[in-house]
Amino acid sequence: MKNIVKCTLFFFLISNTLFAQFETDTFKNKSNTEILNELKYALAGIDFMGQLINSPEDFFGLPKEKDKVYTKDEIIPGFQLDTIAVLNTFDELIDTKSVLIQEFIETGTQIKVNRGSFYQGIPGEAYTIKFIPNKIYFYDGTTAIEGVEKIKLDYFPEKIPYGKSIDSIAGTLKLEYVTAYDKMEVNAQKPEVMYNEHFLKIIKTDKNDIEYIYPRGLELDFVEGLNSAGKVLQKKSSYSTGYKMKDLNVFSQIKESLQNIISEAEKDTLLDSETFQKKYFSKIEEAGKRLAGGDTLVGIAKYQGKVKGIRAFFVKEKKEKTVPLVIRAARFDDIHVRHDDEESTCLVDNEGRIVLISDKFLRQLNSNFYE
Repeated sequence: MKNIVKCTLFFFLISNTLFAQFETDTFKNKSNTEILNELKYALAGIDFMGQLINSPEDFFGLPKEKDKVYTKDEIIPGFQLDTIAVLNTFDELIDTKSVLIQEFIETGTQIKVNRGSFYQGIPGEAYTIKFIPNKIYFYDGTTAIEGVEKIKLDYFPEKIPYGKSIDSIAGTLKLEYVTAYDKMEVNAQKPEVMYNEHFLKIIKTDKNDIEYIYPRGLELDFVEGLNSAGKVLQKKSSYSTGYKMKDLNVFSQIKESLQNIISEAEKDTLLDSETFQKKYFSKIEEAGKRLAGGDTLVGIAKYQGKVKGIRAFFVKEKKEKTVPLVIRAARFDDIHVRHDDEESTCLVDNEGRIVLISDKFLRQLNSNFYE
């Protein structure tokens, strides 16, 4: 899922940036040299975009099996919404002993949450659980509330500006869970469907690969690939973009046009601004017209089996549930080890003040070390 999100985000950001660089309003009030630099930046973006779509595996670590054909269908269970399971998962997390891990750093402290062996997931992005801090309790009895709600306390280390030992963090554990999905299904017999003026359409299927289009406003939460019998296939990789695979040769065409414009414009940078713009703005707009995009997204996916259709889900209804929660520090020491680099060690007290500096790299042998 993380790779899918990365791909979608990069395609969206880069393509939108390219569109902007071919709109002449972008160049207003800029010097000839600044316009030229913008064009060179657009050229680099086009080159990167072409590589990105042709080989997303290299950029995002997707499986490098583009040419492998899966002749046997790998079937997995289809998604079934189960709100009881979601609520049970939330209750299990509440009962889990979550502890705060704090590490002193030069600019304050670094914190994260350790939830032990708790790891639950329900297919289909059916829920999200977030801890929203509202108050920090320090070792000396003092507290802090300003800006605390902005702390994203989760499994990953996070730097915060408070420079003394934390006893606990109080806040609210919030569950958002889906109570109803809408589904759209397309296949060989029905390659296009409509729902609330939104469309979902198969462009083509080729053995294990499928391309489909849908409007940006549809906001699909997840997609299942289906075989000819309507059974759910194991997914290999997928991403979304504003470009169809057949449009990829556009990048080489635009690149050549833009290179010619840049080469010619480099000779004219001494022209007055009005003459320069009059000469090149129409050429820039003409090159930009070849870029695909707009409000239609293209989904491209590979499955472990012969894919003949897809079933797309998007959220129809959501509910939330909240409970107060206090997460306490995992351990309490009077002296803490702080590493500012890989060659020295500082010992600091509960206020973050340096007690001793060693020119050797020392590490505590505690629970953090064995993590």
